[in-house]
Amino acid sequence: MRIALRLQIGFLSLASASALAQDPAALHQHVVEFIKQAIQPMPAGDTLLTWNGDRLVLFHTSSRDRAGVRGALLRADRMLGVADIRWQEDRPQSFAVGWFTPRGTSIDSLIVRGDVVGNELRLRRSGHADSVVAIPAIRWAVADYGMDELLLPVLARASQDRVTQLAVLRPYRLKWDTLTAIESESRGRWSITRWADRKGERWSMVILDSTRMVWLRRSDHPEDEELPLESTTLWSVFAQARGELEPASRPRP
Repeated sequence: MRIALRLQIGFLSLASASALAQDPAALHQHVVEFIKQAIQPMPAGDTLLTWNGDRLVLFHTSSRDRAGVRGALLRADRMLGVADIRWQEDRPQSFAVGWFTPRGTSIDSLIVRGDVVGNELRLRRSGHADSVVAIPAIRWAVADYGMDELLLPVLARASQDRVTQLAVLRPYRLKWDTLTAIESESRGRWSITRWADRKGERWSMVILDSTRMVWLRRSDHPEDEELPLESTTLWSVFAQARGELEPASRPRP
């Protein structure tokens, strides 16, 4: 159990943070209440938290279905990103991403939509003229930084599909990244997918049943990790296997 949530998530006092350190059920309830206060509803599904050492910094929800994946990222300052990526076979077919930022009594919003037409991606971005970009020749996906759950449709099949590189569209900045050195291994219900980002940092993602991300780890920032919310079914399944998964999922230098 983590300690010292402090004022990082806005709704906890120092005293209550100390109490929650010994009470996973209470932490669970506080996180649920914080998510309920989001500017827009977050998609229902698995709830995961990003920790920086003892500090809780990001809140995530995600769900995957046969047609795609939905996810949301809520920051401690209440900035919220919501995404719905629809897939057809092995690539995205359309997406809608919204970012909402509180500004005093108002809310700034950025909406980005994309539709695949032939070999082109047609983009509509609020406050900007529509545009068209070519679809990469390699496998590609759509996911803003911090929303790695949206990569599940391709990373969960990286080994079977022999994917070693992945172009990723970042809608918020409307830029492309490329993940390289992708490799994956299976361990029963679990799989571990690793990759390197454009800066050379190594990442690893632990996936359950090819559909649910349960652990995200980084080589250059080992204190940063994304894990399921405690006192959930996903946490219970993960906790039972964590000891076995820990050395195998450690990002390689």
